[in-house]
Amino acid sequence: MTRGKTEKDLQHYCRQMTVANIRYLADADYDEVLFLESARFYRLIKLHSDYGSMLEKLRKAHADGAAVEVCFSSVEDDCIEAVL
Repeated sequence: MTRGKTEKDLQHYCRQMTVANIRYLADADYDEVLFLESARFYRLIKLHSDYGSMLEKLRKAHADGAAVEVCFSSVEDDCIEAVL
């Protein structure tokens, strides 16, 4: 499912996902995020310009047990580009 209102958003693959766990990795440049809908480990890059905002949205969604829309550059990508 591709969704977006701007040209930049149209370049992303987005889907509704429920946060199962967030692993904070002190010695890495990313944190790992696990979702109930996937067996993959996804990376939240610490140097991403929206890292703080995305992390807060993921934490809130995890605490609430709510799904959030998570966007990636492509279907195969494991780096989170946006959390809506």
